[in-house]
Amino acid sequence: MIRKILKYFLYTLLLLALAAGIAFLVIAKQWPWWVGVAMGAGILGLVLGFFFLKRYFLQRRERKFVKQIIAQDDEAIGQAPLHERRQLQELQDKWKKSVDLLRQSNLKKAGNPLYVLPWFMVMGESGTGKTTAIKNAKANSPVAEVNTGIGGTRNFDWWFFDEAIVLDTAGRYSIPIDQEPDREEWERFLGLLARYRKKEPLNGLILTVGADQLLTQDADTLRENGLNLRKRIDQLMRVCGARFPVYLMVTKTDRVHGFNPFSRLLPEDRLNQAMGFSSPEAGQYWEDFLDSAHRHVCERLKDFRLLIIQHATRPDPGVLMFPDEFEKLHAGLKAFAEGAFQENPYQETPMLTGVYYSSGTQTGEPCSEFVEQFGIACPEPAQARNGIFLRDFFKRILPADRHLFRPILEYLKWRRLTRRFGLTAWALLCLCLLGMVSLSYIKNTEAVKEIARHAQAPPDFTGDAATDVLMLDAYGRQLGEIREFNRKWRIPRFGLDHSLEVENRFVDRYVQSFRDHFLTPMDKQLEKNINQFDTNTPNAVVADYAAHMAGRIRVLNDYLEGRRPDSESVLTDVASEIWLVMDETVLNDIALQFARNYYKYLELADNRQAMARKVKTLGGLFSDLLKIRAPGENGSGVELNWLTAKKMPHVSPVSMDRYWVEFTGQTENDGHESIAAYVPAAYTRQGKERIHEFIGQIRQILDPGDGLETAEKAFWQRYENDYLQAWANFALSFSRAPDFAVSGVQRRKLAQSMSTPDNPYFRLLSEMAEQLRVIDDPPAWAATVLEIEKVRNTRTESRQEQASLVDRIRDKGSAAAGKTLSVTSPEAARKREKQLAAAEQWHNYLEALEKLQPAANRIQTAFEMAGDFFSPGNGASGQKSEFHAAQDEFSGLLLRLAASKDPSVAGALLEGPLDYMADFAVRQAQGVVQKKWESMVLANTRGMDPGRVPYAIFKRPDGAVWKFLDGPAKPFVEQGKEGFYAATGLNRSMAFKNDFFLFLDQGAEGTVEVEPEYKVQISTLPVQVNEGAEKSPYAVMLNLSCADGQTRLKNYNFRETRLFTWQMNQCGDVELTILLPDTKLTYRYSGEMGFARFLRDFRDGVRTFTPKDFPEQSRLLKNWDISSIRVAYEIRGADPVIRLLTDVPRKVPETIIAKR
Repeated sequence: MIRKILKYFLYTLLLLALAAGIAFLVIAKQWPWWVGVAMGAGILGLVLGFFFLKRYFLQRRERKFVKQIIAQDDEAIGQAPLHERRQLQELQDKWKKSVDLLRQSNLKKAGNPLYVLPWFMVMGESGTGKTTAIKNAKANSPVAEVNTGIGGTRNFDWWFFDEAIVLDTAGRYSIPIDQEPDREEWERFLGLLARYRKKEPLNGLILTVGADQLLTQDADTLRENGLNLRKRIDQLMRVCGARFPVYLMVTKTDRVHGFNPFSRLLPEDRLNQAMGFSSPEAGQYWEDFLDSAHRHVCERLKDFRLLIIQHATRPDPGVLMFPDEFEKLHAGLKAFAEGAFQENPYQETPMLTGVYYSSGTQTGEPCSEFVEQFGIACPEPAQARNGIFLRDFFKRILPADRHLFRPILEYLKWRRLTRRFGLTAWALLCLCLLGMVSLSYIKNTEAVKEIARHAQAPPDFTGDAATDVLMLDAYGRQLGEIREFNRKWRIPRFGLDHSLEVENRFVDRYVQSFRDHFLTPMDKQLEKNINQFDTNTPNAVVADYAAHMAGRIRVLNDYLEGRRPDSESVLTDVASEIWLVMDETVLNDIALQFARNYYKYLELADNRQAMARKVKTLGGLFSDLLKIRAPGENGSGVELNWLTAKKMPHVSPVSMDRYWVEFTGQTENDGHESIAAYVPAAYTRQGKERIHEFIGQIRQILDPGDGLETAEKAFWQRYENDYLQAWANFALSFSRAPDFAVSGVQRRKLAQSMSTPDNPYFRLLSEMAEQLRVIDDPPAWAATVLEIEKVRNTRTESRQEQASLVDRIRDKGSAAAGKTLSVTSPEAARKREKQLAAAEQWHNYLEALEKLQPAANRIQTAFEMAGDFFSPGNGASGQKSEFHAAQDEFSGLLLRLAASKDPSVAGALLEGPLDYMADFAVRQAQGVVQKKWESMVLANTRGMDPGRVPYAIFKRPDGAVWKFLDGPAKPFVEQGKEGFYAATGLNRSMAFKNDFFLFLDQGAEGTVEVEPEYKVQISTLPVQVNEGAEKSPYAVMLNLSCADGQTRLKNYNFRETRLFTWQMNQCGDVELTILLPDTKLTYRYSGEMGFARFLRDFRDGVRTFTPKDFPEQSRLLKNWDISSIRVAYEIRGADPVIRLLTDVPRKVPETIIAKR
């Protein structure tokens, strides 16, 4: 139940979603509401049509069997094998004979003689007594036996009773003996039945099963027999298209112990009655019905036994035992009925109508197992009394049930439903088609009106090229929309061809507009310009004109030869370029639109004669163009040097970007002119191929006598030299690009690639080798590049082999090498040996570069490796540094290449990775050195008195500067007679600032040793003031503050002496206080070196103070007319302290590395 609810719920959701989708589409497209109804009807019609077709084909498959077996004729019988042909012919003859008998009988007075009486069929396994029961039923008519077999029914027999016609079938029809022939004969029998009684093929079926089988056979065998009969019943129902009553007839009941004495007790009229049970309820389940029928009969028999016991004096023991023996039939009968009537989802369930018991003849007296167990002798056989419980079954029960036959309700329902599906689907589809045709008419009418409104006249051109091209392009786009609209027409037009007519009008106007306003004027201007060209015309201009005309000639020839041009993009490029050359004011986008419109014009014009004339005209102009500069070029008829200036679409120049941009992030357009070098597209292999192709086009355009061969030869000679020079210049400029790696990440990524064979330098070498192969006789430097590629390939091939030749030579020695190479000529052997040696050297160089990889991964490693190559022989474990080892391998490789080639160009590229790695290591080391300077020197000066800083950092031997120079900076800084300078390694040095070396030189020369303490004796002298002063000092106080206290010297203008003990780290400010009436003047020497500065001021024993030295009291002093105050001391032991103030660098440089 829940599944059914969910099923209908999902169907409802699907319908709602479909309705919502249709509504959304109608609203979005702004269609009338009835279009949605038509669409819904169409979809529903398709669904119903699908179910209709599904049901139709299902019925067709089901009837296929019937059609096959009905379509029997003499020809089919004639094609059967001989032994089967006789049986089939006999079957057909018997049918015809019996049917003819019926048609000639008096039954025709009551109607169609084939349908006046009901037809019943008897089926059952051979030996179950079918024919005996019919024969002994005592219901025969004078023509009861038409043809009976001897010893059993041969195929089938007709039994004509007064109330019915019975078809007695052979047992092999029910349970085949010879599978294929029996099956075929059975199907032919069904075909004859369906042919002659189409309206009412069969009124009932009697299934016979012997009582002896029910008592003796096991349940599986009986069930299997029932299943075989079920197959035949199913075939019968499908042929008849109806359900008919099925009766179970238990024959040979005389084989049940006690039946014969029981039957002898009954009068003759009772023996003609039927013994059994018919279903009072239609559609009762077979098992319930069978139980009810058997129970009903058993109960009646038991009642009869009670009557016998009451009235008989000595009843036969068999009569008393008969009900119990009879009851034993039920288990076997139930197993048999289960096979024949069990419901399943694949077959129609037969209609079990009745269960009857009979005996056609009594051949003996059966003995019960109960009697045998007690040793009682079995009774003697009784005299046969044929036909017990049969006559009324055939004469009364069967005819009375004639009208139980009825067509299968499911079949009738299916036929009605299928017919409704078909009609409904057809109506809905017609409604949908009507709606769609109406919509098509409406939309087509609207489209034609809209198109006609915009297409009243061609564009009104203004004479301005840009404006006119835009107008034509808009007109062309409108034409494209019309053509696209017509191409996407998916329904029959029904004569609505107006949009096609509008399209044709648009095409004519477009072609005429483009030809008259653009193409013809441009061609006239083209011819005029070419006639004005001379030997001074730039190559680029000549190339643009030549490419334009050659491209147009190629496209026109493609159209004339019936091919769709494949050069649309090329033509677009050359057509736009020529317009830009002819009119420099035209924007590039406008020129591209002109080219696209020209291609569209060729598609739409389709005028072969005009195209042929244009090809001839352009060919003449092309020839004139190439001859303009010819007289100055070897006297040939044409000149081709402009070919290298020709633009080559889809051929890229070889630029620095290809190799560096993934690492540096810079392109040639980033303002870095130093990396803007490139190889023009014309000087690449692909460019040379394009030039070859273009010369081929020229050869097809020019006449044979125009001197193209001479011009071509001269061109290729010059081209080869320019080709080589372009690549040489590019290679020499290549190494400058890495300087623009702007970030540390980019530099590191680039450095990591440098230690691999896939670095930019080696990639360029491979690219150059590939590009230089087109040169037949390369110069020495180019041959070196090619030789390097051979060496690389030799090494690659040897590494791929399991044991390379180089490895075998190295392992087995020079003798083995000589033996290996002696198989060829001495010259070839020497050449091969050199190549192998170079390959080995190349491999060593790659390994050396690979060992530099750690420098690219860690900054500290780069710093250490840089320190190693700045100090040769001081590498790890005292060995040669990795950089010097790589330099040696490079030098060895360069030496081998220089033996027969020119390594000037290739050498710079070979050394490029090594140079970059060395520069990278130095750059990384510079960062480490700068950080070490900051941590070891600058950090120690923070918070320190500036005056004391030089003495602290330059103090020997443990001053911060000396620790720095003896530590991280040791490999990079050296000291000579002239002072400090940057050390050199691999022709490079660290980029120290000049201020750094000046700082070192000054600090090393100016600093002195600092004593733990200094003792200075100071004595007072009289204080003097300028003449005219209103007031005079009456005392001067000198105070030195130290950690252990203060030392004070008072001067009251009489002599007083004090010994001052001064320690640089323990003493601080010095205060000089001049006492005046009503005020005091204080002058302070601050800091650790305050005492030293005081002594320096009083080096001569006297210092004169002015009002400027006392800003706060300067106005007061002026008011008192005091302009100078002379303070004097007698000082001893001051020089050692004053020397601490010698001129030393006061400011420590923050940055010691110059930025690159």
